[in-house]
Amino acid sequence: MEENLLFKPVKDDGINKETFIEHAIKTYHVGNFLFDKLKLNIDMKKYLYACFFHDAGKLVIELGKVGHTPKSKDGLDLLKNLNEYQILLKNFELGDYSDDKEVLHAIEKHHDSDNELSAFTSIADQIASSSSNDDLKNRLKMLPISSLITYLNEMHGFNKYNFYSITIQSFSKNELNAIGKLILLKLLYESIGELNDIKLLYETLNGCRVVTTLEWGELRLKISEKFYNNIVSFIQEQDLSQLLRGAPDAYWQCNVLPEEVLSKINLFTVDKYISDILRDIKDKSIQKIEDVGFTKQNLIDFTELRELKKYKSNINNTKKKLLADENGKFPEWIVLTLYKDKEKIQSSPEAGEPILENLLKKVGVNTDAITNKKIVYEKLVSLAVAINSLKSYKSTFSLNLNNFITIDGRVSIDAIAKNQDYVCANCGTFAGKIPLSTFTLEEKKHYREVLFRKNNAEIRNEKILICEMCHVETLLNAFLCGVTYDRRQARVDTKTHLVLYGLDIDKDLINSITDKKLIDRLLKDFKITSESIYVKNRTDLQIILLSLSEFNVGIKNEIYRQLLFSLLAFRLKERNPLITSFSINSLPKSLNNEIVQFAEGDLNIKHGKPIDYFEYVYAYVNAKYDQKRDYILEYYNNPFIGIAQIFKREFLLYDEQTEKVVKKLAENDILHEITDQIWEMAKLGGGLETGKNVGSFLGMFKGRAEDVDKLVNKLLKNEKLSAEQRTKIIEIHQRTREILINLTEEKRKELKDYVQKTKYLFNSKKFYEIKKGKEAI
Repeated sequence: MEENLLFKPVKDDGINKETFIEHAIKTYHVGNFLFDKLKLNIDMKKYLYACFFHDAGKLVIELGKVGHTPKSKDGLDLLKNLNEYQILLKNFELGDYSDDKEVLHAIEKHHDSDNELSAFTSIADQIASSSSNDDLKNRLKMLPISSLITYLNEMHGFNKYNFYSITIQSFSKNELNAIGKLILLKLLYESIGELNDIKLLYETLNGCRVVTTLEWGELRLKISEKFYNNIVSFIQEQDLSQLLRGAPDAYWQCNVLPEEVLSKINLFTVDKYISDILRDIKDKSIQKIEDVGFTKQNLIDFTELRELKKYKSNINNTKKKLLADENGKFPEWIVLTLYKDKEKIQSSPEAGEPILENLLKKVGVNTDAITNKKIVYEKLVSLAVAINSLKSYKSTFSLNLNNFITIDGRVSIDAIAKNQDYVCANCGTFAGKIPLSTFTLEEKKHYREVLFRKNNAEIRNEKILICEMCHVETLLNAFLCGVTYDRRQARVDTKTHLVLYGLDIDKDLINSITDKKLIDRLLKDFKITSESIYVKNRTDLQIILLSLSEFNVGIKNEIYRQLLFSLLAFRLKERNPLITSFSINSLPKSLNNEIVQFAEGDLNIKHGKPIDYFEYVYAYVNAKYDQKRDYILEYYNNPFIGIAQIFKREFLLYDEQTEKVVKKLAENDILHEITDQIWEMAKLGGGLETGKNVGSFLGMFKGRAEDVDKLVNKLLKNEKLSAEQRTKIIEIHQRTREILINLTEEKRKELKDYVQKTKYLFNSKKFYEIKKGKEAI
């Protein structure tokens, strides 16, 4: 697609730009709604085609300079030559009416309509172009309302319908929260879609458009109630156990969840410690918790004992209290088994039963039957601390979407912080209500500023607050990214995500690009633990999230990161032309399938040789991850030498895949041609047969014509050469010599380095050719 026509701006008011594909989809959906409501007496497919392609003329003019409608046929002629054109027709169930006179007339006359088809194409365009419902009702009287919209309102009763744009306000400074916001928006769209008196017209990158008879206040309340129920259901369906990481006395940080799911957290905590016990016991005969001497129900009952809350403290103090008797004395076997020399705990011959055993007996456990008491008791102490930590936290989950939803740009000011002391520590806009914890938002530097300027003590003392929106976004982000363990605290895993937006994204799209084995290798090498694919209707914007777990690669290493996501973006776009935008941990500001949007700025998707080299390294080179990264970084500017160095360091054998990559990388590369010819002469002259000191004859090579003369003289001294071999060597020598004579001094120096660094590769290549020749015979 030469000028990327689908992504050419067709609307630009100096602040906002809208691309052809964005405006086409919006107008199509509005047209569909009008046709259904008004039961129009026109051909539906012709009408929807006119709606979709009504701005085709803008693709061949300079926007704002001349009228576009007379150029509509020229624009359609350009579009119909694109692969995307046929896919769009199929996707939106449209016929090809690019040469239909009636449709062409409607498109050309949609600014000064003279029949029903052109009039309703114009109405769909005006509604899709309006920025608010007031534009269409002329309530603010800022702009004159068009006669067609007046006709629609008065003659067809459309005055009762409101066309609202809806989004959720978010000002999070944490770039990872963009992924959480993405899921939040999708939950919003699903909630709207479930309400009978609201019609979801279309989705955009940062909001949606609806039609309803409700006024905006009532609409806000209805959506908020439905959304809350849906987000609770969504959280209930997630793997809540992944939140249970870190020190047991910090489990309170996982407790800011809806009340409807809090009961599950206790059960997940019990499951977690059962898993820990079985993991640490190396006895193969113990496969389930019953083999240890009690049941899961025993542990659930143990966590619900009222007496347990008396032992709320940090891990060491709780351990001492639970393993001593009621008088604080320790039995000898406890000291010998669990303490030994680690702590100065003295046993007492008068010591009675440890409190822990007394509590276990209350829930029906025969403590004499418990095996591996050292491991079991240590884990049960941690379980007690974790449960007490969870039950001690008083803050509750809250999310009143009514405070954050924006309808036609109208924002509620109720949630805005009125006092600087209570402003959200993350977004700096809304009132903070939830104490910041190490789980909710990691204390880290943003790429522009420090998120949390207070010290850790203030965070631990719950004096730093975040708003409901930042909390929910981060919680959703945690479900996608997972939670990691860092310095005894659970933190949201700092993953980098490639976010793909598009149309008609098939659920099997990721698997469809594994013919190169790239995704399988990425999953294995980089521990991609979350592939989130959101697919709704083929005419809606859809999302694929690819999650990369390696922080140092994903965030800090610029070249590596750009290459990785460029490769993925390139392959995905290649297989699905209707992917419309790419971004990294952010919501794209524009639709453009030629760039990747990073937090630091936009970068063009890389094409060509670096991509081929990158794919070769990560799909076929069996080296450690760090080494592969070094190959990419060190030889990014010269991927061909990069391949040669892989052969030197990894002792690889040349094969068919290498041959393909070498040929691709060497296209129009004169240095490769000369180097290849030098090694071809070495092969013909028997310079590779012994396999010893291969390339030693290149010591005198400086990239000059006389150097290749000396090299050939040395090869021709081999008495075993046939006349045919001698003739071929001389022919290659003559051709190579002529090229060398015309090289600049700069190129000679580059060639010298090139030849020396690639000798392992070409050595393997010539041996491979010899082997292939023998196999053919």
